[in-house]
Amino acid sequence: MTTDPHATADLDVGAGGRRLLGWARTTGSLRTIRSVPRTGWAAVFVFTLAAGVAVAIPASALSPGPLCTETRAPSPGGGAELGAVAKTRSGHAWAVGETYGPGGTSRTLIERRSGGRWAVVKSPNASADWNRLSAVSDIFGGGPPGSVWAVGGYRRHHRPRIDHPLVLQHADGRWRRRTPPPVGPKGGFLAAVAVVGRQVWAVGSHRVGEFSKAYVARSTSGSWHVFDVPHPGDSSQLFDVLARSKLDVWAVGSYERGLHSHTLIEHWHGGHWTRVPSPNPTTRGTQLYGIAQQRNRRLWAVGQYQGRARGLSHPLVERLGARGWRVVQVPAPRNGELNGVAASRRRVWAVGDYSTRRRVFTLVERKTRSGWETVPSDDPGLLNVLDGVDTGKPDRAWAVGSESGRTLAERCSGA
Repeated sequence: MTTDPHATADLDVGAGGRRLLGWARTTGSLRTIRSVPRTGWAAVFVFTLAAGVAVAIPASALSPGPLCTETRAPSPGGGAELGAVAKTRSGHAWAVGETYGPGGTSRTLIERRSGGRWAVVKSPNASADWNRLSAVSDIFGGGPPGSVWAVGGYRRHHRPRIDHPLVLQHADGRWRRRTPPPVGPKGGFLAAVAVVGRQVWAVGSHRVGEFSKAYVARSTSGSWHVFDVPHPGDSSQLFDVLARSKLDVWAVGSYERGLHSHTLIEHWHGGHWTRVPSPNPTTRGTQLYGIAQQRNRRLWAVGQYQGRARGLSHPLVERLGARGWRVVQVPAPRNGELNGVAASRRRVWAVGDYSTRRRVFTLVERKTRSGWETVPSDDPGLLNVLDGVDTGKPDRAWAVGSESGRTLAERCSGA
């Protein structure tokens, strides 16, 4: 999704569709509403692209219970961002990403939530130039104590533009580099990691000829095995992985054929990886960025698809049912995307962003027994993006991302 935050426009709120994220118009400016009355009318506006008018709506249309509020997270260096978060069995949380340095350099960033605050934890780097962590393992998946893993990539500026996989493990109270899986001479990048038992699954993409190809590797007792996975289209990549058991692993991403992308879902059932049919709401471009499982074993995947209007994207939610994967409608604003998803027994949380011609806003969707709803969330900066989410207590979640070049962490709660 692209946006120009410095462009001028006559629209202050909305980008086509319902804008229900807690903003009010006061004397020509925008301010955040951190709490909205449960009854009565609030100065909240809905903008409909077709009508081109702003209309006041009852505050009861907002979800009154849950609310995602910013919690201060350190933002070291010349800027930083967080791309993923994982809760631990002890109630703490890990978040990973990168910090920016001079000359386009970057360093790995790991933060830990403990005792009511986020703190930076020392993390190793593989290069003096560019390093990034894209995912951290969700150890609710059944791994042994201490089996926290993070993956990403690194690059050296003085060599050809080749990405190399980066693997870290937290053990004995510190983060250490581990041997990454082999990706070939043209390099590759790891986008996600999952732990089940003593198996570590990592997915991403690697270069084969002139194209990128979906990549899956598994570590058992420190030794990596790379799997053959279906490669539809010209290029493909996997963005997230979910390990339900040693014989039941799912990965989602996209593949390109010609000028357009399509959803890609792969499944491991103990013998080999197979491609599973998945719907595409449009032929103009569709990607899946995240996958999660509720405790009733229902699977959810999120991403984005391109609408009929050129350059306008829409949040995408898909669910696995008895007849396969299908698209589920959610009340999300247009020109947005969902970057991550997490689930508990009763709730599903999905996070992302959406944009107007002036700003980029955080986007939080929540699934309850009554359906999907948009959850109010904080937007402290000009460019606000949520990339990762994980659930803690049954009705709470942590979401992380960035706001105008700084880290962003939000705590979501509600009945």
